[in-house]
Parts: sequence; structure tokens; C-alpha cells
Amino acid sequence: MTPPDRDRTVWWLDRRVDLILPGVDTGGLAAFTRGTAPVPGSPAPYIRLREEALYFVARGCVRLVTARDALDLGVRDFCAIPPGVSHKLEDCGREPALFYAIYLPAGFDEFQLESGRPMRDPDAPVLPLTPVQVEQARRLARPRGVELSTAPEVADAAPRVARASTASSEARFLAEADAPLRYTLLELQVSSSGSPAMPPAAAAVCCVIEGRVRLMWDGSEVYLAEGGAACVAGAGYSIGTASQQPARVLLLTTAGAA
Repeated sequence: MTPPDRDRTVWWLDRRVDLILPGVDTGGLAAFTRGTAPVPGSPAPYIRLREEALYFVARGCVRLVTARDALDLGVRDFCAIPPGVSHKLEDCGREPALFYAIYLPAGFDEFQLESGRPMRDPDAPVLPLTPVQVEQARRLARPRGVELSTAPEVADAAPRVARASTASSEARFLAEADAPLRYTLLELQVSSSGSPAMPPAAAAVCCVIEGRVRLMWDGSEVYLAEGGAACVAGAGYSIGTASQQPARVLLLTTAGAA
């Protein structure tokens, strides 16, 4: 298990991307990033041929644009994009949007680091990509199973969407799949009493979207603040708050390839 002490941040196309848990820390099963949504009109749509993408909106409003439709996602809304679907994300709210992205399996995170530009000043405005930078991104995309397109393309698969729940339940089911990677994604509200003991999984990733938590496993523990994530592999674990205030996390568990 590796705590998130190697975070990296880049400008990718024209949005900020924080790599909070790279695929190397999950055995290649998943990668977690946090990003801002660009203004409408850019960037061009893109297609991931290998990875499924799970998006969770933490702040603001994000518009998901596909060949089929344009969907506005608000705070705590969720969507899953299968491989092969051309899409892009845009900011559609009054405040800057912030969302979490999970890639299954990992790989797209490495492409974002390779094709992104180092962020030296987080407060600096994003500069438009030059034609040279666009062509460089295209060259890096092909070996990674990514296509940067100029317009949305028709795809048979459609995004799966889960709207924010007003229920007070401590657990909300978001997504699951059996192939090619078996996984379950939950949104959990963690109280001071903590979660019950969780069974071992090939990989269990806890990503904090609100508050602070304590992740415990096999007599060890790590503290995570908002935007932090950590992976526990092959061991039982539990999650508790690190303060008197409730916390909220995304919990991904995977059994590996089907």
C-alpha cells in the first residue's frame, strides 16, 4: 500500500489535472485523477480505446458532450464512459468545476502526464495549445490507445449516469462491472464510528472528496485529507473520520480481470 505522496499536476490540453493515485500504486488496475473542466468550445473530443472512465463531480457543473447528447452534471452526479466513446467535458456553471476521474484499467493517466505541460503557477491562466503542441499530443496518443478527434463520432455505447441522491444513506452505489475488469464503486459517508470491517480485495482504493479520514488495515493506518487517495491490496480494512465532522469518500474495489 502506498499513500499519495507523489502527486503530480499538469496542464492537459486546456485543463488542470492532478494525478492523485497513479496506476503503479494499484498494480495497474486503476488510476485516480482530479481535474478542472475547461470553458465551452474546447478541447476537441477524444476517445479512449482501452480504459473505462468514471467521472464524479465534486464542485460546479460539468457538461458531458458526446455524439448522442449533451448532459449537464451537478455536484455529486456521476457518469461512466465506456471505451470507444468520443466525448469531452466542459464547464457549464457559475463557479469553476472540479471533478474526479477514475480510469479502469490504468494507462490514460500516463498519457496525460506525457502529453501535459508542467504546472509551474497554479494561478496562471491556461494558454491555448499551439498547433505544434496539438500534433505532439496526437503522436503520443496513438501508442496509448487514445484518439484526439476533431468532432464527436457516433458510438454504439452510451454513458451511464447516476444523479446526486438526497437520501441520508451512508452508502450510495455508483457503478459496477464484470468485464473486462470486475469492480464496484461506492460513495460513502463516513461517521466518527467508522465503517465496518471491509473484506480483502485485489485492490481497494479510498479517495477522499470531503473531510479527512483514517484508513486502517493490518495494524497500520494512514490519514487522508480532501483530494487524497490510497490503495490497500489483499487485506481487510476499515475507514473512520480523522475529526469530529463526517467525511465523504469514493471507494473502489476490484477483483482484477474477469
